[in-house]
Amino acid sequence: MSEHSTRKPLLLLHVFSTFGVGGPAVRMAGLINYFGQSFRHAIISLDGANACRSRLSPEVDVEFPAVEASGRNPAAATLRALRGLRRIRPDILLTYNWGAMDWAFAHSLHPVCRHLHFEDGFGPQEADRQLRRRVLFRRIGLRKTSRVVVPSTTLQSIAIEQWRLAPGRVALIPNGVACEQYAVLPFERPRAPDGNLVIGTVAPLRAEKNLGLLIEVFAELSRRHRVSLMIAGDGPERHKLETLARQLGVTGRVHFLGHVEQVADVLPMFDVYALCSLTEQLPISLLEAMAAAKAVAALDVGDVMRALARENCGYVAPKGDRAGFEKALESLIVDRDLRLRLAAANRRKAFEEYAYGRMAAAYEALLAA
Repeated sequence: MSEHSTRKPLLLLHVFSTFGVGGPAVRMAGLINYFGQSFRHAIISLDGANACRSRLSPEVDVEFPAVEASGRNPAAATLRALRGLRRIRPDILLTYNWGAMDWAFAHSLHPVCRHLHFEDGFGPQEADRQLRRRVLFRRIGLRKTSRVVVPSTTLQSIAIEQWRLAPGRVALIPNGVACEQYAVLPFERPRAPDGNLVIGTVAPLRAEKNLGLLIEVFAELSRRHRVSLMIAGDGPERHKLETLARQLGVTGRVHFLGHVEQVADVLPMFDVYALCSLTEQLPISLLEAMAAAKAVAALDVGDVMRALARENCGYVAPKGDRAGFEKALESLIVDRDLRLRLAAANRRKAFEEYAYGRMAAAYEALLAA
């Protein structure tokens, strides 16, 4: 037997701030399944949350090594990360977003393997501008990274212009979704329990998702139209959002669905998809809605406008334009033919440009380089 045939697959160490349900964790769980036995994986969730573990196939080689709690001292966190790297000895280190920068910084001090860093966007602290101390930390911490991977042209520009990374070290890989899973024929579409037209969204209930705005706008629209609002997702803002719905008198029309394991199960119930985040890049939830043939009303953040079909871009309001967002939603509510045209255009673009296989092939090439 040859040496090549007996060699173990490469060990990839993934470091997440959280392996709870969210874009980066969901995407990587899907890719791990897609790659099958081609790689071994170790996953560290720094906050201990591992909800995405349920998405992993039992056929893949994945372990969850225990690590010391990070604490608040940056120097101590870096030392703990160094000890973790020496103990696990990965072939490739993969770090995700700001929450894993201690590990990226530790690697920059003492490189032990190839390092890929993935940036998907920012929390509410950086929704409007980059924090200077974080910019400086990224410049230093990512200076020895093999590649920094981003899903949007917005982030690509930030990485090159503000973090001062060499353009050749910044890889743009747009997100992709398994479009076929979301393709539902119109006659298969289930109706909402109350028969109302449904505005829907899928998002973790966090401050940067700006769901309070969506509930407020919905409350206004519900005075003029027979509509319901469905919010799929869970998170720390849930109680606050439920309280807001009650204060606005729309509790009976706003349905909090909680965590949904299979988004494809709820998207068919939506007539219009709404996205009003304060900060996004190329949200997977938007691509899923497009693949499921949904017309979209949104705020113009990240690459949202670039992702949507050209016909749908007229229903994207400038960030902070509440009246424009409300007008976009109402236009889609009242015009069924318009909704169907935009839905078909969005589905076509999702299948043509955001197919899962295209994204997976780019990731596989990156890991094999």
